[in-house]
Amino acid sequence: MDRDFLNPEQQTVDVRVLLTRDQLSDLHDLMRQIIDTFQEGLITPQGFLDNIRKLAATLSRDPDKLAEGGSLSEMGFMKEYIEDLPYRSEAMTLTLEDWAEWPARRQIEYINRLESKIAYYKALHDHTDLWVSLDGGPVDGQSVFPVELNMLP
Repeated sequence: MDRDFLNPEQQTVDVRVLLTRDQLSDLHDLMRQIIDTFQEGLITPQGFLDNIRKLAATLSRDPDKLAEGGSLSEMGFMKEYIEDLPYRSEAMTLTLEDWAEWPARRQIEYINRLESKIAYYKALHDHTDLWVSLDGGPVDGQSVFPVELNMLP
């Protein structure tokens, strides 16, 4: 519904998600950990899949329910941010098997795209005059900002 039926390349609606400042900070930290693990995998590919699974178990609310293999979303990464959205991102649908099959160049391009999103999160978080405090008070962790859907991981 956010694309023109005759010209699907043309966006007709600007879809955004309200995130709190705390949520954006958590998302930034999580993405940083994922990228660090991906970058380690470029340097030492042996054990990369185990490292990403260990990170998922560490970050998961219920490590016993982690999916073996599957996408990052199925492994529990950032599920609470995207689970109910009509949105399927490249980052969340990526499987570890896909990652392992990609050539190094594609992996680096992917990491660079995620890095640009992390830079956006940091800039947005630090730009306090953009945030709206719903209770009319000062900007704090519960202040919100409408983040573009395509800027989610």
